Amino acid sequence: MVLLGVAFLVGFDGGSDARPPQPQPPPPGHVSWVISGDDLAALRIDNAGLARRFFDNSETFVVGSPHGEQNAVPRGYRSIPTLIYSSLREFERDVHMGAVDPRIAAVIYDPEGWARTPAREREAPVAAMHRFTRLAARWGYGPILAPGRDLALSGGGCAKRQGERLDQAYLRCGLTSGAVDAETFVVQAAPVELALDRLHALLRGARQQLDRQAPDVQVLASLSTEPPGVEGGVWPVDLVRAARLELKHFPGIMLNFPASDTDLAASFLRDLEREGPVDGRLVSRRD
Repeated sequence: MVLLGVAFLVGFDGGSDARPPQPQPPPPGHVSWVISGDDLAALRIDNAGLARRFFDNSETFVVGSPHGEQNAVPRGYRSIPTLIYSSLREFERDVHMGAVDPRIAAVIYDPEGWARTPAREREAPVAAMHRFTRLAARWGYGPILAPGRDLALSGGGCAKRQGERLDQAYLRCGLTSGAVDAETFVVQAAPVELALDRLHALLRGARQQLDRQAPDVQVLASLSTEPPGVEGGVWPVDLVRAARLELKHFPGIMLNFPASDTDLAASFLRDLEREGPVDGRLVSRRD
């Protein structure tokens, strides 16, 4: 599961029904973040200053739930109110029924090989991503795509071959081609974040494909305190190593952690902040 942008200029009255301004390219030198509202709320309980330094800016997407608190941006923060959908069909329904909070500025499409994504979308994910992007843009939202690598296991037109790694299938099947006309694309790299050679190969391959197919798209990579399939947990130093490699390829991170890992996430952010710039980009904002 994802979650981890471009910069949006967010300047609206919390009580207004006016649509927020359209996304703008991020200023050079800053890292973009995607974080769920629940994760940010947990972090702010004991680490309010740290959370504000990293996520109180117009380059951070704070993700709410279509079925709960949609605008999850903390009061006084300048972050981008964002929703996440695993189903194009559900997004279409919510848009046409007027069920989306008018303060929402961006929407994430997170199709994966799970029941939350309808079978037709899993089997033709690139076409579904194009439809999502067009619909989101037509309604004034900044479209973000975050397809799971396991879509290569969904029995569509392109599938993982015997003996092939899922990262390789993800690239060979061209799941990055859905990024055309999107504002932002997230490479779901968290499952291989501890295997730095594999992580580098995945990020490099995705970067090459995206440079050819969607050179203007903003690209992020996902990072998790509980990467799938990893036993024994991770340490802050593991996350810092993976984050620094991701930031050498892309200017942003989608950070995922459960409430039980809040202290681990805080330690990671402090260590990352302490290490300073990555390839000239600031890892955090101090404003």
